[in-house]
Amino acid sequence: MSGGLQLRVTLDMALSIEHRVLLLDELVLALDAMVHTELRDQIGLLQSSLDITTVSVIH
Repeated sequence: MSGGLQLRVTLDMALSIEHRVLLLDELVLALDAMVHTELRDQIGLLQSSLDITTVSVIH
């Protein structure tokens, strides 16, 4: 599985349980720029549609 696909699967697993806050620890750090942008946009859509708070940690 590609890195982007692995992250999508992990994100799907995290969202399978109803949460109010989603903590993303270096989620897009190792991705190329195009995948990084696409995944960031998808996370924004999920955040809006699920009405959850997202905390993204980058170092």
